[in-house]
Amino acid sequence: MILPGLRDLLGGLERHPAFQDIVRFLGRAGPEKLHLSGLNGAGLALYAALLHLRTERTVAVVVGSSAAADVLAETAGAFFELLEISTHRIAPFVLPAHDVTPYDGLPPHAEISGKRAIGLWRMADQQTSVIVAPVASALLQTASADFLRNFCWKIEVGDEFDLADLEEGLEAAGFVRHEP
Repeated sequence: MILPGLRDLLGGLERHPAFQDIVRFLGRAGPEKLHLSGLNGAGLALYAALLHLRTERTVAVVVGSSAAADVLAETAGAFFELLEISTHRIAPFVLPAHDVTPYDGLPPHAEISGKRAIGLWRMADQQTSVIVAPVASALLQTASADFLRNFCWKIEVGDEFDLADLEEGLEAAGFVRHEP
């Protein structure tokens, strides 16, 4: 439960004319993107959470480094809990940058690639709230949303599927079949 004094404070922030202008602007059907600047730290995390809460749109925040992205996503997540933003929404997350460049001759770390793939799929499938990306991540070229949505399979216990389709999809993703 949120404390009444804190609720009043946060409500005052939401009533600020500039915030109301942004919410109204994003409430229209037309704009897909809006570039804002000027906030940082906890203020940025709070307003990102409030903006998602009031518009139900994905809020993407680009920051200077991976460390800054981790802190901002964690802070925005704390505001999600504090504001009692419903649990059916996906918590803020970091879209990580690869730890190597294509010119290093090394593959990116598997854990980073996995987190990035999950994040990109969530974005493509519109299962996001607040995305925080280091600038190095935001500058990376990615596949189209349609490709990413079609690239994933949701398989649950008891589901039936054609093994040939699965093999074809894995080959299209670059996997190579090896006999044991």
